[in-house]
Amino acid sequence: MSANQELYVLDHASTAQSELNRLDSVHNAYTRYFGNRLSFAPLELSDPKEILEIGSGGGAWAIAAATRFPGASVTAIDQHPLPPRPLPPNLKFVEHDIVQPLPFARAKFDVVHCRLVMLHIPNAEERLQHIAEFVKPGGWLLVEDPDDYIPDAHDNYGVAHTTALVRELHVIMRGTGANPCIGSDLERILLASNAFSEVNVRRTVIPFPHDPATVESNAPPEQHLGVAWRQSYIDVARGLEEKYPTRVTATILKQFLDDLDNPHTVSTSTMYFTWSRRKHHSEL
Repeated sequence: MSANQELYVLDHASTAQSELNRLDSVHNAYTRYFGNRLSFAPLELSDPKEILEIGSGGGAWAIAAATRFPGASVTAIDQHPLPPRPLPPNLKFVEHDIVQPLPFARAKFDVVHCRLVMLHIPNAEERLQHIAEFVKPGGWLLVEDPDDYIPDAHDNYGVAHTTALVRELHVIMRGTGANPCIGSDLERILLASNAFSEVNVRRTVIPFPHDPATVESNAPPEQHLGVAWRQSYIDVARGLEEKYPTRVTATILKQFLDDLDNPHTVSTSTMYFTWSRRKHHSEL
């Protein structure tokens, strides 16, 4: 096992078709939740010319950004190469491990996007402040991460509290120095950086349906997020059993899957969507 594989608990190469399908499904659910946009940030009003995606995975968001803004140069970075798939001509890929300093000029990008990335890396608060330096004055930093422990408005705790499998996953992640519940800390981190003229946060509780087939096409977008997020968790859980068989046992996996199907249990994940505008020099 390489050092990077030890660091990144969910180290599934995005070129595997099953992993690509998982990542694309989650991306499509988020896009639907945003109202067929890339983010809650008003990117269309700023006409970005330089866009960076950190932790591009299968490339779905970067492809969507390059398609939405054909006049922009979109750069996607990840420790794994993009899978073989059609790419817009204005999209380029840079293989890079984001725990290392970013290989770009400071204040280069109008938009920097990180989705489900910061929860995996050690010293994420420090890394996030480093990443902010690459956003142009007036540009947008988009960061989206979960807290799967925090309760919802009805005191239903997230899957990190209610299931042994996710609790064990979080123990493994914390052992690498990561904070798997960083989503609820994002606002504090972004405000403490004093780098942004505005910090916007939307907290969304995502319910996992017991039977995804019952979620109708016109259901609220949170429910469609739940369908994708539920399946994503199932795929990840099965991968964990293979990677950590002495910690994520077959019994723990079965209990997790049974809980998802049990109509008497409540399984949720809470996502924090943030969009923050970098201060202009006159505001510093």
